[in-house]
Amino acid sequence: MASTLPRIAYGFLSQSADPINVKLPWQTSHKDGLFKMNYKPEDAAVDNLRFWAKTNKGEYVMDLKFGLDIRRHLFSPIPILKDNVIQNAREQLPIYFPEIEVVKIEVLTNEEISEISQNHVIFKFDGFLKVDKTRRIELEETIGQ
Repeated sequence: MASTLPRIAYGFLSQSADPINVKLPWQTSHKDGLFKMNYKPEDAAVDNLRFWAKTNKGEYVMDLKFGLDIRRHLFSPIPILKDNVIQNAREQLPIYFPEIEVVKIEVLTNEEISEISQNHVIFKFDGFLKVDKTRRIELEETIGQ
């Protein structure tokens, strides 16, 4: 019989079993302890991808090569911007996210979607977890200056 007492998970008081990581952006939670947590692998993967996509190389001090580096290329000509971002993604995804199979990566600018301002892009990712192909991972994130 499972205990009804709260347990310590990842240094936080938790009512629920087996959280994977902290849900981003950080939000307080009465159910999970101090912060809301991710319990599904696909939710954890989306949060991790979002963090990676918004990070420039050199910003994450634990690994200075980590980050999609989109903001560094925002003011490049659009074909170069798209090529650089997609090339960075193809190089880094197998290193930092080996559990994810990539289906499609897109970078959309104001040429494709008029609602996007000139110094922003939309990064779209579609894939799935390699261990369970029914667990889709979809991310659409607006990134800019």
